[in-house]
Amino acid sequence: THRILLSPTQHITGTQMLSQDQLKARRNSIGGSDAAVTCGVSPWKTPLALWQEKTGAVTPPDIGNMDAVWWGSQLESLIAERAHDKYGLEIRQSHTMVKHPEHDFMHAMIDGKIVGKKQGVEIKTTSGHNLEHWGEEGSSDIPLHYLLQCVHYQIVKGWTDAPWIVLLLIDGRELRQYEVPFDKELAEMLLQ
Repeated sequence: THRILLSPTQHITGTQMLSQDQLKARRNSIGGSDAAVTCGVSPWKTPLALWQEKTGAVTPPDIGNMDAVWWGSQLESLIAERAHDKYGLEIRQSHTMVKHPEHDFMHAMIDGKIVGKKQGVEIKTTSGHNLEHWGEEGSSDIPLHYLLQCVHYQIVKGWTDAPWIVLLLIDGRELRQYEVPFDKELAEMLLQ
């Protein structure tokens, strides 16, 4: 059997690695990382800034060269491999952009999926200084902006039966797994 199909050479690190079609699709629809912005709860961007980017009034910044983003992307395959060893998860990379079949204003570009299941994986890295925003391992107690991202992906992919897996690497030395069940009320709010 195959273990992990993530490889460092397949990572998307910043917008410079996206095709022109993917960049256009991102400009013309709301992605998972935009979900919290649209709800006004993103720690990084305001709804006005997102609107300006989507309408072409401003060019979105290329965050691919920021150290935290670069390292997070490069570590995805290692995190997935450790998740296989620690939790028995078989993860396949899935950096393909898809749009919702009915709501074409929504797209998803997920980190991975559990092999053989309709279940997605989101991979995050953080420092121990941010742990007050994270609950106990195994819970769904994750920061709201990441929760909204997972629900957004569940809507777009239509994978609502199994919880979305969030893998969190803390300070490069501790891995935790969280599970985000589908929340119909949050989904309806995001669609609105």
